[in-house]
Amino acid sequence: MGRGSARGRPPLQVPPGLGERIRDHRVRLGLTQTHVGAPVYRGGYISNVEHARVRPSLEAIAHIASRLGVQSTDLIGADAATLVRPEDAMARAAELLAQALSSTPEADRHLISAAVVVLDSLRRQIMR
Repeated sequence: MGRGSARGRPPLQVPPGLGERIRDHRVRLGLTQTHVGAPVYRGGYISNVEHARVRPSLEAIAHIASRLGVQSTDLIGADAATLVRPEDAMARAAELLAQALSSTPEADRHLISAAVVVLDSLRRQIMR
């Protein structure tokens, strides 16, 4: 819990200024690092992100952005699309959809299954 590259997923390349943008938003809102990280990440992890001592996962950035009331792209910056290899992004999207499949009503599961197949096909094409 609270690690940037959890479960073997590659962390994204840290864009310049990510930590500063997180800290600026947090301080402006009067929040502590512990509050921003809770309940998933510890305050020390948020401190390490702010000081660029760790490379956070996209999930960590999404969590931090949610706690700060902003979009992930507000923290990552304009070059977000270049931070993750497309095949890694598609593999992660397929993984998240597969996880969602277990909690989706039976009537809608075929939609998620179809999306997983499409993403996997695209990922294979990119890796050629």
